[in-house]
Formats: sequence, structure tokens, C-alpha cells
Amino acid sequence: MAEKELEWVDNPNRFVIMCDDEIIGTISAYWLDPELQKWLEFGLCIYTDKYWGRGVGAIACSIRLDYLFESHSELRRIGFTTWSGNKRMIKLGERLGMTCEATIRQVRFFEGEWYDSIKYGVLATEWQESRN
Repeated sequence: MAEKELEWVDNPNRFVIMCDDEIIGTISAYWLDPELQKWLEFGLCIYTDKYWGRGVGAIACSIRLDYLFESHSELRRIGFTTWSGNKRMIKLGERLGMTCEATIRQVRFFEGEWYDSIKYGVLATEWQESRN
């Protein structure tokens, strides 16, 4: 097994998303404060556009957020960062009931255009309320 593949094996912060016995994406979680482990962010990647806009990401992220809040009961908040050009990820944050917490203007440069960086987050209490 390649070194990169080993990073995914038995790693509680990395999950694959499967559909019809095929890996179609990944969700990873990472600490922005590795020593304290109080500030957790996640990232999502759906590999094939065939699955975009079908709710797969929302389902996977809901399951993942449940797991992360349950396995890290001391966490107060979980978030993610995207950019203003990624309309699907913005919609995902809204669909999950997350709050747009910050917009850092014109810091992402892509294909000759400037975009904003956007941070979303949800508090453990808000997530629990939305699940009840």
C-alpha cells in the first residue's frame, strides 16, 4: 500500500464516501490547533460531477458531524472554509444549518479573478438542536 493510502487507513479523521461499492469522495477533519485539539475543521470532496447537486455531500457531512460531535464531546464548534466561487459548498453550509461566520474579501485568486474566502461554523448546541 502506498504511503498516501496509509494516511487513510485506521485514521478517525478521514473517511471515504461510497455509493454502489464505489469510492466517490472523501471527508477529512483536521485540527487548526493540533496541540490543544479544540478547533476542528472539515473538508469535503466529491470526485465526480455525476454526484454533485444530489444531496450526497449533505448526507455525508451530516453523518460526519454527528460522529465528530459524539466522539469529541468537548468540542464547542466545527467549521469549514470555502471560497465565493464554490456555490455548492456555500449552499451545503446553509443546508447543514451552519452560520456564515466570516468573509475574508478578495484573498483567493483563481483563473484571473479574485474571490472571497468564506468560513462557516456550527456550535455543538446548535447542531444538537437541529438534530432533535
